[in-house]
Amino acid sequence: MNLIRAAITFAAVLLGTSGAHAGFWQFISYQGEQVVIYAAGPVDADRTVVLVHDWFGLTVQTQAAVDHLADLGFRAAAVNLYSGEGVETHAEAWALMQALDNDAAASAIDGAIDFISQGDGNVAIMGFSMGVPHAIAAARRNSDRVSAVAVWYGDTDEAYGDAGTLGVPILGIYGELDGNAAEQAAALEAGISADGGEAETLVYPGVGHAFAQPLFNGGDNFDEPATAASWALTEDFFRRRLSH
Repeated sequence: MNLIRAAITFAAVLLGTSGAHAGFWQFISYQGEQVVIYAAGPVDADRTVVLVHDWFGLTVQTQAAVDHLADLGFRAAAVNLYSGEGVETHAEAWALMQALDNDAAASAIDGAIDFISQGDGNVAIMGFSMGVPHAIAAARRNSDRVSAVAVWYGDTDEAYGDAGTLGVPILGIYGELDGNAAEQAAALEAGISADGGEAETLVYPGVGHAFAQPLFNGGDNFDEPATAASWALTEDFFRRRLSH
């Protein structure tokens, strides 16, 4: 599947987005630093989601994910971990990811959580690829107000272990052909369960890394059924784990 076709198909997967809650860019201040987010959804929603992007940055695909969650009734925001807009090539993405300051990223995510939740709990965090370890670390830091974390095709090795119990339920979604996906899924469930936590996993057969990102590998890894199924599973997970 080429890049143009993959991008069109990605839009079709999220066709339920009606624009009823138009997204907007917001500049917020957190601990003396400026944080850029893209937000959408009902301002009075009692369930909120913070998204952490992949290595391409806060692209139109991530914005579409925010809009999709907004049309489902969630208040959602994606935090921009890079300065500037998202990129489209692997070389650009690699350079931005290598230059990312982890402490600054952590502060930005915490700022987005604070903004979207207005200081209250009932927040979910969703991470894609590069954003997965950042999302998990944020869930651990904010376990007093984060109720769930969902991660797609990223490294979950640090989700458990010396740092102790994650503290919130986690959903991990992997592509079968993405390295040691099956082993990571099994280890996630075993590690979290050993700490007394709750973990749910899905290893989607026949797909590789970043199967929901049309920019990855020129669109060749994009898979519409896997993307749609992963969204359905994630939406159900959030509805079950976020209280009304």
